[in-house]
Amino acid sequence: MALAKVSGTKIRGGVYHLNIAIPPEIHHLHQVRALLTGTPKTADPKVAARGVTFARAQPIQQVEETARSADVNARLAELPPGSTGAV
Repeated sequence: MALAKVSGTKIRGGVYHLNIAIPPEIHHLHQVRALLTGTPKTADPKVAARGVTFARAQPIQQVEETARSADVNARLAELPPGSTGAV
């Protein structure tokens, strides 16, 4: 019996494997790889779908952290010399 299709995966050897695009904003964090790959090591489509959801959340979180870090660095660069930034 064929496995059910799960978005964000490919089926190889009767097991789901991740196949998720990495946002361009964080390619530098993944050595310019365009896809997040790996396997949830399961043939269960529900478990594979949860694995895809978790894997998709990681790059989104990294994009947000990168943007937040850039914002903090930009604000620190705007401070006058000798300022501690304490309020």
